[in-house]
Amino acid sequence: MKVFKMLAVLSTLVFTLTACEEKVRSVSYYNENPDEVRKMKEKCELEREKGYELKGTLAQNCKNATSVSISSIASRIRQ
Repeated sequence: MKVFKMLAVLSTLVFTLTACEEKVRSVSYYNENPDEVRKMKEKCELEREKGYELKGTLAQNCKNATSVSISSIASRIRQ
């Protein structure tokens, strides 16, 4: 019976944590939502300052938000 309870608790925990994960946002999304670029860049910087390694969804979102920043700066320079 203890094994069953432990399994039920662990399953619930895994499903809860999985459901809370952010979605990977595309470069197009960040191009259309400049406020989100700023928020994501701040979040990425805070995580790095804490000494955390950026992994998974967060790493991809940081990369995509940074790509938008670089491409938007480059397009402004070309104009």
